[in-house]
Amino acid sequence: MAKIPTDCEVYGLFSDLLPAALEGVGGELQWGRARQGKVPDFKFLVPSPEGPVPRLAELKVINAGKTWYPRGKEGRGVERRADGLTKEYERVLRGYDVRFHDAEPLLHGQPEPVPGPLVARFRNYGGLSEGQLVAGPWGDLSPHLHQLLKLFAESRVAAMGRAQGQEPGPGLLGKIMGEIRRSFSVAVVRSQALCLLERLAQLGPGARAAADRRHQTMALDERRRRERQAFAMANQGRGLCRVGRAFVP
Repeated sequence: MAKIPTDCEVYGLFSDLLPAALEGVGGELQWGRARQGKVPDFKFLVPSPEGPVPRLAELKVINAGKTWYPRGKEGRGVERRADGLTKEYERVLRGYDVRFHDAEPLLHGQPEPVPGPLVARFRNYGGLSEGQLVAGPWGDLSPHLHQLLKLFAESRVAAMGRAQGQEPGPGLLGKIMGEIRRSFSVAVVRSQALCLLERLAQLGPGARAAADRRHQTMALDERRRRERQAFAMANQGRGLCRVGRAFVP
């Protein structure tokens, strides 16, 4: 069974398709992940009959809120969340295509237009057809995440067989799969509990005052950033850097 190399936080997958001017100082995409377009969590090399092929994946952990577990609706929350991941990616990338590459927008009730370069590249990777990885509040997992953990278990069993120089015994795959599944579920439930405890810590009488202080600090930082940016733009191209006009203001 082939190994599965992974790249975590796939930066730069779409950034070359975005205008460079928008990523500079004062541009719309100058901050954070905006300059990347979208940043998938993983890129796998998945075995296929034609050889290893790259596939993108997005990992989400959901809580037990009514958004994903509405009352009176059938289905699991992890599957409901996984079904919307590809649409979310294409919606963001299509918006960039419309703004920066003159692509046609997707209109309700109308045939889908020709995709722009960002959506086309996303689809060339297969979208998230094999990478909708969602974990729920009780350790429940989406089907794609189950398949990924099974692939991990198969790779580990194959490696153990090569190390021992013999075929793995019966039941070893189930044992390894149980260990991986149990460890992953415990990590998910533990992270959910820690997030809940951290949110409860913000319910005290000083939480509002602390939030006000954070907002004031953020506003001060933003004002200082704008002042630095305005100063840099006002003094751009002045002074000694202007060849032949060194002392002209």
